[in-house]
Amino acid sequence: MDERDLHYLKKETKLNGRYIITSVLGEGGFGITYYGVDDLFGNEVAIKEFFPQGIVTRNNEYTDNVTVTYAKQDEAFLAGKKRFIGEARVMAKFNGDQGIVNVTDFFEANNTAYIVMEYLDGITLKEYLKGNRQIPVDELMGLLAPLLESLDDVHQSGLIHRDISPDNIMVLKDGSVKLMDFGAARDYTEFGEKSLSIVLKPGYAPAEQYQSRGVQGPWTDIYALCATIYKCITGKTPEDSIQRVMEDELKKPSELGVDISPQIEKTLLKGMSIAPKDRYQNLKDLCENLYKDYMEEEESLEESQKETEVEPAEILEKSSSESQETSKRESETSKESQEIFEEESETLKKEKDSVEDLEKERVQKNSEIFKGDTQPESLKEHNTVEAERSFEEETKENTKVKMQKEPEGETDSQKNSQDSSKQTQKKRSKKGLLIAVILCFLIAGAGYHFYQKSLEREVPNLVNKSFDSAKAEAAGDDDSLVLVELDQAYSDTVKKGNIISQDIKAGTILKKGDTIRVTVSKGALVTIPDVAGKKKAKAKETITNAKLIMKVSDRKWSDKVAKGKVISQDKKAGEKIEEGNTISVVISKGVEQVKVPKVEGETLEEAQKALKKAKLKVDSSRTYSSSVEEGKIISQSIASGKTVDKNTTVKIVISLGKEPEPEPVYRPSSSSSSSGSSSSGRKSYRRSGSSSSSSRKSSGSKKKSSGGGDSINNWNLVN
Repeated sequence: MDERDLHYLKKETKLNGRYIITSVLGEGGFGITYYGVDDLFGNEVAIKEFFPQGIVTRNNEYTDNVTVTYAKQDEAFLAGKKRFIGEARVMAKFNGDQGIVNVTDFFEANNTAYIVMEYLDGITLKEYLKGNRQIPVDELMGLLAPLLESLDDVHQSGLIHRDISPDNIMVLKDGSVKLMDFGAARDYTEFGEKSLSIVLKPGYAPAEQYQSRGVQGPWTDIYALCATIYKCITGKTPEDSIQRVMEDELKKPSELGVDISPQIEKTLLKGMSIAPKDRYQNLKDLCENLYKDYMEEEESLEESQKETEVEPAEILEKSSSESQETSKRESETSKESQEIFEEESETLKKEKDSVEDLEKERVQKNSEIFKGDTQPESLKEHNTVEAERSFEEETKENTKVKMQKEPEGETDSQKNSQDSSKQTQKKRSKKGLLIAVILCFLIAGAGYHFYQKSLEREVPNLVNKSFDSAKAEAAGDDDSLVLVELDQAYSDTVKKGNIISQDIKAGTILKKGDTIRVTVSKGALVTIPDVAGKKKAKAKETITNAKLIMKVSDRKWSDKVAKGKVISQDKKAGEKIEEGNTISVVISKGVEQVKVPKVEGETLEEAQKALKKAKLKVDSSRTYSSSVEEGKIISQSIASGKTVDKNTTVKIVISLGKEPEPEPVYRPSSSSSSSGSSSSGRKSYRRSGSSSSSSRKSSGSKKKSSGGGDSINNWNLVN
């Protein structure tokens, strides 16, 4: 991995707590593929990261997260990521099919998404065909057989691939092939005449894919598949289908010098018909016609085998009859000829037994294609047909050498016998080779079948179970299946922490180590009740019934809410929230209690300040006091130290000082009134005016006349 490429994930980066990045395998327009190791099982994996060029960016010096380049592209990125995850879901359905790459996991991280697949040690068919290299027809038919079977499974499930081409087919070192990249796959049964997104690969996309409402189905994949076969056997990319609509100049493979049977060529061209209705409508029909020659040849060989079993007896009988009519020397020659035939038959048997070794050698030669940095110049030396021809030529040479030992003077009967032996030998040679190859495939297939069976695991029903118990059940005793939390969602029926759904249905057969993704319940959404003004006990009951938890976050004084009732709650009543959440409330302590300060002996100003600080109100009055200095507090209505409600009024009395003594008042006697004499015969004097203490002080001064003397009107005579 080149560390200068800052948009790649760095080496040793760990994804999903499990997959360790080792290197970059490749990069395309929509993603980066990494080579990595599964830290859980230790196996090699290929990790595909959704990274659409021009839409996202990343600087691995600072973060592993991808960032959308422009805000207006957010929706496009999210839609693409959703399709990317959809690709993983589609591919995972066909895990175990020999012709399709296995998906073992998929998840979201670093603001994007990832697909984890089995690591395929090989190259794409596109790379394999570089330099206009061609693959012989017979070899290609054998190579594609497992892929065709897997593709038929895809079609039977209602899906179409929509992007079959040489760059989406992997050729492995063992000579097998696998179909990849299901990013464009769609369920054609759901759409019918509705719009399907346009996916184009010039030369391989049929005409209906150029139309958003083109009717697509298995026939769409059949066109792309036949176009891929055309490319493999001719070395040339077919003309674009839309161009062929205007003028079809597609050349037959035979016109390009390809050694191909009329039946296969006819089938191939029908599969590439411009109009969908003119193509095969399903893979079964395509394969029956594509492999028709091979099926007929097999039937012919079976018939010839029956004839061959009778032929030696007839030849010997005929030779015996003719030998009676010839000389003793002719009889001995015939006997010698028979011995040669038996010797050749024994040789053929040995050669037949060695066919398996010949097939292994062919596979080994095929694997050499992947060794070194260069590709071999031709694929013909790896061709099964070439091996068969070589075998036949060797047989002919052996026969030729042996027949040179025959003495002169042979009869026509003996020559006919020998010619018959040669024909039988050829048939047996060809049939022996085919049978041996078929047996090899059957044995290998049976071994693979039993091996795959040993890896099979049935998916359990995990719905409504806690995540931990479901994880243990899926793993079993041998870590069979891996459980991964894909998402969380609200549910009115499934308890919080339990599983709502699983991406693979119960009863489905998976391979050991495969991943099941589940959605875990976040609980139900409930309505927040209004508990303001309710007593604490009643508020708790109301919140608990709503499947929520009440917490007293504080207790506060309140002038309006009575002690023990709820003043407020932290979450707005009427809103929806997931069950099990906590509602924090504040409980009233009632009206705030304060201590009355001592203000007696203080000045009015000091008293007012102290009482205000204590959150109390003041009401004052004044009176004379012989003991309290004028201007200071004589008394307070509430004793100091006593606890009272805030804003309680404290009444205070302010001293006016000592009450002044009254001055004597002189009231002269009147000559006309003698009855004013007191009983004591003495006269007393009092100043007229109010008798109140406050008024007395203010009116105590004498009012003088303008002449400076006392006014007689201000004085009353009192007896």
